[in-house]
Amino acid sequence: MNQGGEKYQAAFYVYEELASVPSTTSALSIVGQAVSELHLGRIPEAEAALQSALQKYPEDPHVLANSIVLNAISGKDKDELIE
Repeated sequence: MNQGGEKYQAAFYVYEELASVPSTTSALSIVGQAVSELHLGRIPEAEAALQSALQKYPEDPHVLANSIVLNAISGKDKDELIE
């Protein structure tokens, strides 16, 4: 993480920008932001991003899969999506 920290932070900024502009917001841009947050050790922020993605794109397979992974990392039930 120490070596990749700067790259994860740079990736976060890119995905955050994409997710914040209506014309470039997509499930993948929000998931990218959440994954970047996870790599930076910011689990609450990743949960917030994925919650936003679940509200906007409840059927997207990338959103659902990453929500399940986050639940596993957080120690939640693997069948429980973020509510």
